[in-house]
Amino acid sequence: MAMRPDIIRIRHCMKRIAHMLNLVVEEMDDLCDAIGIIEETRENKNLDKEVDAVGGENGACQRGEEKT
Repeated sequence: MAMRPDIIRIRHCMKRIAHMLNLVVEEMDDLCDAIGIIEETRENKNLDKEVDAVGGENGACQRGEEKT
């Protein structure tokens, strides 16, 4: 028994929509990865600032002062 043309058309459209949604999900996943990298970089920069504030790499030790 053959399927009706309107049902065939609907199935075809649903497959195309599913494919497009998969592409959107992949792009969102890539975007979330990029956001995670940006947040991690910001956290690392903040940690570097904290190290500098307590006399780390660019602080007292580098100027030849004693460590406490």
